[in-house]
Amino acid sequence: MVQAGKAALAACLAWAVAGWWLQAPMAFVAPWVAVVLVESTVYRSLAHGLQQLAAIAVGTVVATGVALLLESTMVTMAVVLPAVLLLAQWQRLGSQGIYAATGALFVLTDGQVSLATSGARIAETVFGAVVGITVNALIRPPVYLRDTRAALQDAAREAQEILDAVAEGLAGGEWDTHTGGDWHGRALRLGRLVDQARSAIGWSRESMRGNLRGRGTGALSPPGQAYDDALAVLDHVALGSPAPTPTSCATPHARSVSTARPGSQEPALSSPPTGPCARLSKSSTEASTNSTGGCPAPCRTIPMHWRHTARCWPKPAVWPTSSSRTDAC
Repeated sequence: MVQAGKAALAACLAWAVAGWWLQAPMAFVAPWVAVVLVESTVYRSLAHGLQQLAAIAVGTVVATGVALLLESTMVTMAVVLPAVLLLAQWQRLGSQGIYAATGALFVLTDGQVSLATSGARIAETVFGAVVGITVNALIRPPVYLRDTRAALQDAAREAQEILDAVAEGLAGGEWDTHTGGDWHGRALRLGRLVDQARSAIGWSRESMRGNLRGRGTGALSPPGQAYDDALAVLDHVALGSPAPTPTSCATPHARSVSTARPGSQEPALSSPPTGPCARLSKSSTEASTNSTGGCPAPCRTIPMHWRHTARCWPKPAVWPTSSSRTDAC
């Protein structure tokens, strides 16, 4: 809502100066560029503004030069548009490269091509960009710190609930294919929550670049090292938390179809799981009875990939907030 109001204000200011006061020949370009450059962050407004100015200037110059040499508008379009569309793919122009073709079309469809009109169009583009960037930077510049804290807290809470559920299920011995599938599904969701937290941290840091709200007394600060530590832990948990299921843990030699329940399509296990799953189940049970407050001894014998379930994963030095800290050794 705030950004929409700022974009409308930038367009009105640009038109008031270029169209109403100066009565520029191509005044519509100024409010159009001003609206486009009220971006989601101040840094993005500035970066995209420079790229857009370069793209429009190149497209305008190329179209003007070719149009002055050739008499036919159709021939000029056939020559200019492929060239500027290829130029639009230049990495330095980023997502704003398409405006090279836009600038060229403005020149070729105007009917009267001259150096004066093309120069006026570039000048109005510059003015519109200045208005859009200034409005976005000075009037309530956008900041996304709250979204970052919320995303980290959601991911940490989900990690804690997954680890608690897996540890309790393995310690009690009451888990089956359905339960394991539920754990796996929640682990996949945790990975998505961690990705969202990482994206939120990136947005928060970008929103503070060139932001006046990050300077002076009481200034806001971007996410610090504590956020990186928390994200590293959550990444570690998300990579190792997909829990074993009966179908994935039991080897072909450990399966038996002799004692399947009536109406069940799943074979029953005639012998306990072997390999890492056996160590995990045994260690989780011992940890629930022999823990002394620190990491229980059996945790040290579990391979790193399985330690997360017993809650023996590293913790960061400082968590962003106390509510986002999960249980850890």
